[in-house]
Amino acid sequence: MNVFWSWMSAFGLILNAILLTPYLIRKLGTDQYGIWALGLSLVEYFWMIDLGVRPATVKMTAEFKALESWDQLNNLLSTAAGYSAVMGLAIFGLISFNTGAIAHFYRITNPEFPLLVHAVSLSWAFGLVFNVFEAALEGFQRFDITGRTFICFVLARSLTLVLVVTLGYGLAGMAAALLGTQLLMYLSFFISLRRIHPLLHISPWNITRKAGREIWLYARQVISAMLSARLVSAAIPSLITRILGVRSLAYYSFTQKTLDYAGEGIGRIGLITAPRAADWMTRGYRPQLMRLAEYGNRYCLTLWLVVATFLMIFGKALFGVWINPEFAEKAGVLLPVMLVGYTFWLGQFVSASILMGVGWYGEYSGSLMVEAVLTVAGFALVLPHYGLIGGVAVSTLLIFTNRCVNLSRIFAKKFEIKLVPFLWRIYRVPLCLAVVDGAALWVVRRTWLPGTSLRQLIEVGFVNSIVFAAVAFWLVLEPDHREIVVAQMDQKLRRFTGHGIRNKPA
Repeated sequence: MNVFWSWMSAFGLILNAILLTPYLIRKLGTDQYGIWALGLSLVEYFWMIDLGVRPATVKMTAEFKALESWDQLNNLLSTAAGYSAVMGLAIFGLISFNTGAIAHFYRITNPEFPLLVHAVSLSWAFGLVFNVFEAALEGFQRFDITGRTFICFVLARSLTLVLVVTLGYGLAGMAAALLGTQLLMYLSFFISLRRIHPLLHISPWNITRKAGREIWLYARQVISAMLSARLVSAAIPSLITRILGVRSLAYYSFTQKTLDYAGEGIGRIGLITAPRAADWMTRGYRPQLMRLAEYGNRYCLTLWLVVATFLMIFGKALFGVWINPEFAEKAGVLLPVMLVGYTFWLGQFVSASILMGVGWYGEYSGSLMVEAVLTVAGFALVLPHYGLIGGVAVSTLLIFTNRCVNLSRIFAKKFEIKLVPFLWRIYRVPLCLAVVDGAALWVVRRTWLPGTSLRQLIEVGFVNSIVFAAVAFWLVLEPDHREIVVAQMDQKLRRFTGHGIRNKPA
């Protein structure tokens, strides 16, 4: 059920991107949409001060729940919320006094830009605090609650954005819509936590040095990873805007978000894997963890490749129909290069989640910071000479080197397993399947359906997904997992039709 709601929330994000993004680009124009993307990315700098509080809260909440140590849990949440409140206030104050300087630096003359930055910074400031309560819900493994809440408010936010843009309120209306819906979502997380944990008591008097130290001892392992993610997500848009202009940022941001949304479901699997890994390691289930790493990584990679192979062959055509020919020309060329890096990374996604869950994340976290610094430096050096495609190529090379090769090396070393057989069992079948599928899609595009209409793209995507899933069911799924799926299908079929997939013994 947790996996289901995690995937449903990911599907909500994907659907939101499919329907909302093209509409915003058409109504706002490429330049205005670029300003919207820049405003959202700027405040990512200040998420750096989270310093690992959120993942520490998830892990420690799960532990205190298992021990039924409710007083310690209240101390944990009060301490985490207190720190986040101070930092959130600092964020809003710092940005509020510098919106003019920010607009001047990026040569943004739109009068609505400072208001957008104000609204986003206020939303992020509240988000720092209330993310503590969402993290606690995840620690309780109530992904059904977080998933449903997320879906509802993504829908509400999307509808509100469409309404204000349609009525002509522009960036100012979008900023107000974003702030209002985010605040309601944050409040709903707190109310939900109170419902499932009636003994919840958040108070300044519950803030303790011991809880702060425990948070820090775990958080220091993930600080580099969190800072690196924030650095890249904030610095790269800034560099692109400064060097190439806000229009180029729109091309880059749209392409990257397309892949991020497509991979969101896999990211949700990671949210579930980390608490489970912590539990299994505590119980001494080391062999089960190794098996989870192999089939979990293989399943994540296979799920990703269903989308990746289609985008590799039909991505440019999709952008042309979905947005406009300009985006197909400027953004479509970035897509194949990005897909390579994402593919190798997502084949090791569960490895990273397991390392985080068992508390062995420090070495990989440090490598992510090195990757981030090199990525930013690479973009700064390459963008003036080779444009976006050069910057994306640098990023892809670094992702492959660190998030696939280096991550798998660290995992194999920590768990004392052989690296090459581990990678072979993960990548062999999914990548072979993707090569065959990509070749078949290329033949279809060249001889039958070139993807010049939305109907053609939907037909190709739907049929390809069904065929890919059917083949992967037999070639990728573990035999015992396949047996579980068949048994559940048989049971449901008998319930509704009286006849199952298998014949019952006489």
